[in-house]
This record gives sequence, C-alpha cells and structure tokens, in this order.
Amino acid sequence: MYRANVKDLRLQLTEQQDRIIDYITIGITDLLNSITWYWIGAFLVLSALISIQLYLHLSNRMHILRRESEQRREKITNWLTTLDFAQKQKDLLDSRSPDTGTWLLNSTEFSDWLFGSEPALWLNGIRKYLLDLLVENEGQC
Repeated sequence: MYRANVKDLRLQLTEQQDRIIDYITIGITDLLNSITWYWIGAFLVLSALISIQLYLHLSNRMHILRRESEQRREKITNWLTTLDFAQKQKDLLDSRSPDTGTWLLNSTEFSDWLFGSEPALWLNGIRKYLLDLLVENEGQC
C-alpha cells in the first residue's frame, strides 16, 4: 500500500509539474508574442516617422531646386534680352479692338471643328493673333 501511494504521489507530482511547465510555456509564449507585437508596432511608427521626414526633406529640396532653376532661367533670359515679354504681350492685347477675331469664334467652320465634326480647321492670316484669341476665349467656346 505504501508503494502504491508513493506511485500515485509521483504520478500526481509529474502531472502537476507538467501543468506548471505548460503554464510557464504558455506565459512565456504570450509574453514573447506581446513583446514581438510591441516591437512591430514601434517599428511601424518609427518607419512612418522616417517616411514623413524623408518626404518633407525631399519636398523642400525639390522646391529649392525649382526656385534655383527658375532663377537661372530668368538670369539667362535677362542676359539674352532686356525686353519684358509679359508687358509686350499685355500691350499687344490691350491695343486690339474688343471684337477682334469674334468672326472666327462665331463661324460654323470653327464650331464644326471644335465639336469634332470636322477633323481640321484651315486658318489664313497671322496665326499668332488667332492663337491668342483662341487661348483668351477658351472658356467661352
């Protein structure tokens, strides 16, 4: 009888040890999983912050490069000529009579071309003024 009790006690002790080992294993696994998710979350936040910082840096750099390019273009243009193109164009547009080119905009040939029933529009005359007229009246066509 004594031997049976010892055997039963050893069996119970082994089962309890197995359960304790299972609980410890589950606890360690849960802890490692939570630590892993914590680090994954921290990594994602850090990655997002680095991406934002990089985007802002590149955007700022592109803005600076664009501004430098415009300044170089303006410097070269000023070196080539001192003529103020914007003022010259404004003066030419202001010197036109208000009805200049309306005959073209009101013509059936232009309407046919504009709405696609004619593949081409033949223009005779000074094309620069005709193109200015078309661009100026683009929203009205």
